[in-house]
Amino acid sequence: MARIKLSAAMAFEAAKELAQEGEEINSSTLWMRCGGIGSVTTAKKWAELWQAFEEGAQVDKKLEQYRPVYETVKEGEEVDAAGDEYAEEEPIPQIVGATQDYAIQISAIVRELVEEKTRELAEASSALVEKAQQKQGQAAHQVAASKEELREAQKKIASLEADNQQLHNDLQTRQGQIQELEKQLKNAQQRHITIEEHNRELSKQLGEAEERVATLEREGEASKQELKTLNAERGKLQSQLVSVQELAQEREVSISSLERDKAIAEARAGDLVHQVEREQHHAEALETRNLELSERLTQEAAKAASAQERARQLEAQVAKFEQERLMAKEGETKSRRKVSQEKQK
Repeated sequence: MARIKLSAAMAFEAAKELAQEGEEINSSTLWMRCGGIGSVTTAKKWAELWQAFEEGAQVDKKLEQYRPVYETVKEGEEVDAAGDEYAEEEPIPQIVGATQDYAIQISAIVRELVEEKTRELAEASSALVEKAQQKQGQAAHQVAASKEELREAQKKIASLEADNQQLHNDLQTRQGQIQELEKQLKNAQQRHITIEEHNRELSKQLGEAEERVATLEREGEASKQELKTLNAERGKLQSQLVSVQELAQEREVSISSLERDKAIAEARAGDLVHQVEREQHHAEALETRNLELSERLTQEAAKAASAQERARQLEAQVAKFEQERLMAKEGETKSRRKVSQEKQK
């Protein structure tokens, strides 16, 4: 069986494919990508040489002969495979045969895996296309909704601009009202100061009125006490007057009796001279007593009249005090009402 060798062109093509797929380039991946051709050792040497050329590193002069092959593969041109084989050790025929069979099996497995992966990718692509179409439909719906929202937003913006203008106008109106209210507040503060001063004056007058009322009340109490005393004296004088009136009645009775006795005595003048004298003496005594009683009655009447006059004067004074107290209370009530009205203003 002729031994198949892994050439530089084959190795570099495989390395290029692995690099494009983003796979790691090493002895295993390169040997597997080449279908198990050659040995792993040769694949390792080609992988290291590819990495050196990729990095621009210096290589042995013997290996520089493969740089044109590398550059040709990189440029995507066809490469003449003659003379680009890497010198390698002579392998054992049994190992080479087993390795080639193993490589063929692996290649078959790889193809099956690739086909399965391709089917999965196709199915996934179909699902992705369907999802993309659904997303496109949803996106179209969302675009329409967004346009509608944009129109609504434009309407709201126009409404907000109108509201903003209205608010601006209201703000100017409110500022004018605030200035007017500030003027009114200043006037109210000035008026409040005036009211406070007036309240202090009224409070002072109220204090004086209260002191005067207290004085009048004290004087009224004293007058009431004096009036009570005078009323008591008046009662006593009235009692005495009653006694005097009783004495006067007794005097009148006595006079009537004397006149009657005198008439009898005159009728009995002759016989009753002595008795008449006694009666005259008794009459004189009674007359004296009557005069005394008359004088006393006159004095008591004068005292009663004086007491009544004093009582009338006291009553008039008490009435005057009561009137002044009522006037003071009315003035106090008016002052308090006026203070309350001023505070309410």
